[in-house]
Amino acid sequence: MNRSGRECRPRGTWLWLVGLCACSQGAPQGQTLSPPAAAPASRMSAAGAPGASAAAVGSAGPAPCDLRRDVLPGLCNVSAMVLLPDCRLLAADDEDRSHRLFAIAPGAARAPAPVPAGGRLLASGAVLDDEELDLEGAAWVGDRIYWIGSHGNNKLEWKKGKGEYSAVKEKPNRHILFAIALSADGGIEPVGTPYRDLARELVKGIPGLASTYKAVHSNAGGLNIEGLAADGEALLIGLRSPVSDPDRRAYVFRLENPAEVLGGRPARVGGPFLLDLGKRGVRSLEWSPSARAWFIVAGPVTHMRADPGAKDGLSQVPGYGEGAALYRWESLDKQPVLVKEIADAKGFQAEGLIATPAGLFVTSDDDEQKRGGKKKCENLPADDPDRYTRSLWIEGP
Repeated sequence: MNRSGRECRPRGTWLWLVGLCACSQGAPQGQTLSPPAAAPASRMSAAGAPGASAAAVGSAGPAPCDLRRDVLPGLCNVSAMVLLPDCRLLAADDEDRSHRLFAIAPGAARAPAPVPAGGRLLASGAVLDDEELDLEGAAWVGDRIYWIGSHGNNKLEWKKGKGEYSAVKEKPNRHILFAIALSADGGIEPVGTPYRDLARELVKGIPGLASTYKAVHSNAGGLNIEGLAADGEALLIGLRSPVSDPDRRAYVFRLENPAEVLGGRPARVGGPFLLDLGKRGVRSLEWSPSARAWFIVAGPVTHMRADPGAKDGLSQVPGYGEGAALYRWESLDKQPVLVKEIADAKGFQAEGLIATPAGLFVTSDDDEQKRGGKKKCENLPADDPDRYTRSLWIEGP
């Protein structure tokens, strides 16, 4: 890695409680965890245009945890995460299907145990048991932690054995926005009713997709949500795909009333805000109270097309950005500023993001990484020492 960041070699959709670090004064065992204080919302005009900078958002934020020397054992793709007050990381691996939480003690090097041992994250019937949730974003708002699925269809693939391309299939589990809270006994409990109609509201602001989003593969110009961040009591939702045409800017929407939609009320959606990320899409989106800005991990947009002459029957449409990059976004009515390119060392694919006062903790999408001549990470047993997610630390930008 370059001098401002270094690689940390760590060890159906699961959430995990990952003990990443030992704070100077960690929470004693059994102590109730308290969430960070709620932040006041950014002011918006009646027309929905941004009327204030990100500095209007409150200053509450993560504990002063040191994430620079820790590992993520047992996971291959930490796609969404939040930092808890006791320096544990609450995270989702977007390819897993158990719909449960897992806990790893600080310094642990083994796969985590399920939490609760015999329970589920969501009530039976809320989701299909045999499909991943494909969780891609998480954000604290008050005493709630919101989680969002990708809302994407299946990918366009060439089925060599069948001699045909994959048909578009909706993935109901991915169409989900839900919240959890920390219970009095230190456990986790769901809040409200998961919201399933967000895609229908978002595509109203995307030309050409409103009537066709159910018929477009997620990696061929279809809907793909990958970013979620707090904006006061609202949520900012960042899209990896699609990007605008022809200037290829990333879409960010503002869900004005997340608490209400989990109570059965209609969604109120602001935006879109069209961001110049070098023709890239949003891979992760995070509010930093100490920097008083949002940080964005931007990455190339996967936009495939059928290509019988290509090795796998598919080829990438050119012009959708190259490599990952970090941006700082200080105001909803301004464009983000490039902080740095993120080196693609050994296939590091920046995806997850946590902002702390000391710097930024970035995780890689390592599902398909092959370790030591073995299988892909996602196919390794949970306790295999080569099953881990790599991370990158960027000193306080």
